[in-house]
Amino acid sequence: MTFNEPWITTYLGYGIGTFPPGIVSPSIKVYTTAHVIIKSHARAYHVYKDELNGQGKIAIVTNCDWTEPVSDEPEDLAAAERAIQFRLGWYAHPIFKGDYPPVMKEFVGRKSMEQGYNQSRLPEFTAEEIEYIKGTADYFALNHYSTGLVGYANSTGEGWDEDQDISWTIDHDWPSSGSDWLHVVPWGLRRILVWISNEYGDVDIIVAENGMSDRNSSMQDDHRVYYYKHYVNNVLQAIDLDGVDTVIGYTAWSLMDNFEWGTGYDEKFGMWFVDFADENRTRTAKDSVAYYRGIIEDNGYVDPNPSDSATVASPIVMMVLLPLLMLLV
Repeated sequence: MTFNEPWITTYLGYGIGTFPPGIVSPSIKVYTTAHVIIKSHARAYHVYKDELNGQGKIAIVTNCDWTEPVSDEPEDLAAAERAIQFRLGWYAHPIFKGDYPPVMKEFVGRKSMEQGYNQSRLPEFTAEEIEYIKGTADYFALNHYSTGLVGYANSTGEGWDEDQDISWTIDHDWPSSGSDWLHVVPWGLRRILVWISNEYGDVDIIVAENGMSDRNSSMQDDHRVYYYKHYVNNVLQAIDLDGVDTVIGYTAWSLMDNFEWGTGYDEKFGMWFVDFADENRTRTAKDSVAYYRGIIEDNGYVDPNPSDSATVASPIVMMVLLPLLMLLV
């Protein structure tokens, strides 16, 4: 893998400045930085494949919540699609199709002209760059955690957020977590896997990160067990019911509590509790360890409630769970 969660890093680091390097430039540098990242990813891919004769597989890791339309109105359906293109498609489209999503080019270009710029704030790839970038991923790597409700909104400001003309909210009935941005919406993972398959075709997909946080350090983390049970099950539904049989891997996030970006040690994603007050960083297994171990040992699971029509009780066919296997036995 080359870059991880590039649109998150780009937006937070160069758009609103809450991540390093702390630059606030939501209109310009958020786009120029992404442009450079995409080209540098392509360069790294070709160096590995063409100059070093690398035989392994390489990809960029995207991150995206599912964007569920707030209604069936055409403008809300279009807004939800636009939101996912401005997030997932921003990086994936050039890498898998050669150029930015048409809707990004349209909206950023139009708004740039309305704002008095003499060209789009979204940079352009040359014809040579398009050919160089296209196909520089051997699989589709997705980090996914949550879902948002998206509708149309006429935005008059200037910046990446405003360029989309969308509103973003959540259903307050969705269970929360230790992170204010993360709500538990298992079906969102199924829908985004279907979207990727429809948009990018017959490409291998790896869920590179998926998990939930808390702040209470409880060893009885039933909420995390629930999260993994239902999110993994929705991966199975995407495979078995929706025909997305190119899903070849799933990695839980995370094995153990860690330093979590700007929130430090407050938000805990781990299945293992880490005592950061202890110089030895003592680790203790939470209940989710035993549950996830069972998924790995059985290569799937059978739900105890067979009447639950939302459950697919079947093996995880070709699901790669090895990143955690040796550490959870």
